[in-house]
Amino acid sequence: MKRIAILIAAVAFLSSCEEVISIDYKDGEPKLVIDAEIHQSGENRVTLTMTKALDDSNPITEVSGATVTIEEPGGTVYTLTEGLPGVYSMPVVPQVQGTYELTVISNGETNTATGYMPAPIVVDSLTQFLSPGFFGGGPETVITLNYVDPAGETNYYKMKVWRGFARRDDIYYWDDQFFNGEVVDFPLFAYGWKPSDTATIQLISMDEYAYEYFKVLGEGQNGGGGPFATTPGNPISNINGNAIGVFGAYASDIDTIYVNP
Repeated sequence: MKRIAILIAAVAFLSSCEEVISIDYKDGEPKLVIDAEIHQSGENRVTLTMTKALDDSNPITEVSGATVTIEEPGGTVYTLTEGLPGVYSMPVVPQVQGTYELTVISNGETNTATGYMPAPIVVDSLTQFLSPGFFGGGPETVITLNYVDPAGETNYYKMKVWRGFARRDDIYYWDDQFFNGEVVDFPLFAYGWKPSDTATIQLISMDEYAYEYFKVLGEGQNGGGGPFATTPGNPISNINGNAIGVFGAYASDIDTIYVNP
C-alpha cells in the first residue's frame, strides 16, 4: 500500500457549489428540480424548485404541496413534512450500505429516484505543516486530510471545510481512480489558517450518480471546471420522470484540529 498525496490531480475535480441548487436550464420549458439528500446523521431534506431560463433574473420558485416519500431497505415508507416552502424533511436516521427509493408527486406528475448510501470512510487524522508559500505569499500553515481509501471498490468523495464555526464556500469532489486502496494525504493550501484557528474537515461518501451530478453542475457554475471538464450543460440527473435533479444518500466522518500557535 502506497501513500498518495493529492495535489494536481485533485484540482481537476474541484467544484464550488451552493448548498441550494439553482439551475439555469438551457431548455425554455420549466421543469421541476429535485434536490434530495439523506444523511447517516438523520439530516434528511428534499427541496423542490422550478428551473428558470438563462436570462431570467427572477428569484427561484419553490414548489409547495407535493407528496414526498422515501422508502428504506426493508420496505418502510416515510412521508416527508413540508416546513419552509418547498422544503420537505423527515427525522429518521438511515442505515448505511442501503438503497433508498424517493418518490415525488407534484402537479399530477410522479418522479422517482434511487440512492445508495455507502459506508463512511474514516478520517484517519488531520495534520498540519508549515509551507514556504507560493507566488511570494510567504509561509502558511497547511492542514492535511489523511485517510485510507478502501481497496477493490470505487469510492466517490465530497469534502466540506470549516474555519471555526464558519463553513467555507468551496466544496471538493473527487473519486479514487488514481489511488484505489491507498493511504491518501489531501493538503488544503491557500486557506490562510491562523494560529489558534480551529479547522474542521468533513469527508463525505456518496454513490456514482450523485458524484457525476455535482461534478457536472460545478463545471457549469465554474465556467468549465478545469482542463478536463466537458462543455457546460444541463447536469446529469438520476431522477426518473419529467423532473431533473439529484437524490443523494451520504455517509461521512468528521474531525477537528487546532492550528499551532
